[in-house]
Amino acid sequence: MATTTHVHPAVAGFSLIELLITLSVAAIVLGISAPALQGFAARQALISASNSLVTGLQLARYQAITSGSAVRLCPAHESGGCADRTAWSHGWLVQPETISTLPVQHRGQLPAGMTVSLSQGRQHVRFLPDGRSPGTNLTLQVCSRSQAARQIIISNSGRVRSGPISTMPC
Repeated sequence: MATTTHVHPAVAGFSLIELLITLSVAAIVLGISAPALQGFAARQALISASNSLVTGLQLARYQAITSGSAVRLCPAHESGGCADRTAWSHGWLVQPETISTLPVQHRGQLPAGMTVSLSQGRQHVRFLPDGRSPGTNLTLQVCSRSQAARQIIISNSGRVRSGPISTMPC
């Protein structure tokens, strides 16, 4: 007597229960990591704005040296040109000090909730034809609503450096 064995083909795919378990685990992981991702995004926006400002400062110094005339980095006015105040919320300009010259670079508005302040109440950063920044050392502080902050320090020799701030000045 011969016995017949039935071979069932292998079933591929997920069952409904496996799919629901996977989706629920994914939802829990996303729920836990979402606040951390928001903080990460805020820190990256702050670093990006800070790096953009450092680039503007380096460009202003380079322009002063190569053109042989003073160049300034100043807060931008809503209608263009340098603003006569210390509010940097509308971005900044790299502009030769001869007013008839167009700006070399313009950085648009900062992201919402981000501020820039310049130490000692100055309205702009000035670089001389030899690359120096006259006066005393300057500190620019870039702050965000999330209470994170970065500082950019410009020495009298014109050297620009940046990093996080350990105390919260904002």
